[in-house]
Amino acid sequence: MLTLALRKGIDYPKSHHKKLLNEKARISRLISNVERTIAQKEGRGSMKDTEKFEGFKKSLVDENEKKYGTEIRAKYGNETVDKSNKRFMDMTEEQFAEFTKIGEQVNELLKEACKSGDPAGELGWKVADLHRQWLGFTWPEYSREAHAGFAHMYVQDERFREYYDKICPGAAEFLKEAILNYTGMNK
Repeated sequence: MLTLALRKGIDYPKSHHKKLLNEKARISRLISNVERTIAQKEGRGSMKDTEKFEGFKKSLVDENEKKYGTEIRAKYGNETVDKSNKRFMDMTEEQFAEFTKIGEQVNELLKEACKSGDPAGELGWKVADLHRQWLGFTWPEYSREAHAGFAHMYVQDERFREYYDKICPGAAEFLKEAILNYTGMNK
């Protein structure tokens, strides 16, 4: 693979090196956080709640990058993903609590809305609007087109379809249709 990449002029060693350095930094942060937690539990030090929260957010960003980083960066670009990660990292505990609460509300309302069978109805509209609010916590800017793109991804990507369809059978498709209606992108 490396030989092929070099023949094609692809800078594989540098990009691979950068990925490895990023992973090394991520692991170092996690180790440091765990060491501070152990020290605190053993009475050898203290960790402020803000430090714990920052470590928690960083671990969520790192996990998301590890799972989806390559594909979301390819699809949306490094700048957009970096801005989204920064917005997430800049969240206060109160904002994070609200973000989490709205995410739960989306899922609860989606379950109820699916029973109506009408993604263009009032409950469909409400779930799509809650979803927009939830996205607003991490998106640098909202666009109807991007929201509709996410809706399509929820159906096309098996991981997302499985997540939503656990809420109720057909929930991913229902959410997609509700968002497309909400954004006016269903035409």
